[in-house]
Amino acid sequence: MATRHSINGLAEILTWMESLDYDQNTLLANTNIDPMRLTDPNGTVSNKEELTFYKNLLDVSNDPYIYLKAGMTLNIGAYGLWGLALLSSPTVGKAIEFGLQYIGFSYTYNNIDFFSDNHTSSLIITSSQNLGTLEKPMVERDISAIYMIFTALLQNSHPLNHIRVSWKSGGDNESALYKKLFQCPVIFDCSINEVVFDQSLIAHELPQKNPLTMKLCQLHLDQQLPTI
Repeated sequence: MATRHSINGLAEILTWMESLDYDQNTLLANTNIDPMRLTDPNGTVSNKEELTFYKNLLDVSNDPYIYLKAGMTLNIGAYGLWGLALLSSPTVGKAIEFGLQYIGFSYTYNNIDFFSDNHTSSLIITSSQNLGTLEKPMVERDISAIYMIFTALLQNSHPLNHIRVSWKSGGDNESALYKKLFQCPVIFDCSINEVVFDQSLIAHELPQKNPLTMKLCQLHLDQQLPTI
């Protein structure tokens, strides 16, 4: 079954867009999402509803980088118990392990795989379904979301070694924007989409670690995965 995402992530991005003076009704056009559902802590969205909203983002804003910026609004609190479990993990490595095991509670539409060698570790993002024109945007949003999660876990605005993406750069301005957003080199026109960080971070103990909180989150998540 397909996973229904929590409506909280969409609501966070919608609130951000409204703060930029975009109209809520226009952003929600053709999604069948009513304002009441946006305030329901247990509310969920279908894949069709959520992806329609993401298509509306570009149509309404006409900003080619809107998905990168939207991903930056997904702070770790936007993920509810999944985000709290990551924060409560003993190490970065355990947070990654937990996050991938319960990836259905994130907002991704992609496959995310972890790789590590003697020097670097990485999260590789590959499309898991036919997203059409949203394939690249959903990777961009995921890269931003991963960056935000790492900054929250490490309490550090420079957590990444470098990023590799499969598309070509649109020019110096685009390259500069990526570097400004992610505080690290970004390499374009690669064979994969990959967020790379130092391997030593895997064993890094998190300052907010709390095994009981992590276990409590896990117990609740085991009962709550919403599916269509």
